[in-house]
Amino acid sequence: MQSEEGKKKFIITEDKFSEILSNVLDFCAGEVEEIMYNNLMHRTIFELEDSRPEKDIIQDGNKWIRIRVGDISCDRISQCTVTFKQRKHIEDKTNSSRFIAEDYYSVVQFFKDIGFKLVSEQETLRSKYVFYYESVKYIICFDKWPKLLEYIFVTITAEDNISEEDFKQVCDLIKLPQLATQVGYVDIDKAYLDKFNKTARDFRHLRFDIPILS
Repeated sequence: MQSEEGKKKFIITEDKFSEILSNVLDFCAGEVEEIMYNNLMHRTIFELEDSRPEKDIIQDGNKWIRIRVGDISCDRISQCTVTFKQRKHIEDKTNSSRFIAEDYYSVVQFFKDIGFKLVSEQETLRSKYVFYYESVKYIICFDKWPKLLEYIFVTITAEDNISEEDFKQVCDLIKLPQLATQVGYVDIDKAYLDKFNKTARDFRHLRFDIPILS
């Protein structure tokens, strides 16, 4: 089980996207590789029937499985990933483990067949870029979610082991903390909880073309 070490997350407003990308380009003298831009990703969320007691999610630990397709690797390969996620509290970081599967729909059907509870089908839009600084590879992703389009969720990942100080310096150089509306603990469930009083997984369908009704 892995925690989200080597990653930093931020929330920015939509109007800051171009400025941050421009900062990255300036920072790397234009040597930035675009992997994907506003690509649609699909995800299906399963929970065990008894994984979430009938209490407030903020108070209870929970476990879920995310099956996602549409993300493109740095090798330009579109992947389907199956990720087991777990956390004890809404404010905790998520622990996870994952593997790569061949076919999204077959994996979804497999989990249905063995009795897992399908709780949510979701869409996101992702832009992804790769850049290097002092021989360290960084991946920066910008994610948009339905009905939260005023915000972009930013994840920057260092592919090599670096110190916290060095990682912070890179983020500061591209002015991510200064331009972000939220720094530190960032979680999509918490964002939906704050706006709709429901987590992302509480919506049966979370799509760009479907109004949020339930």
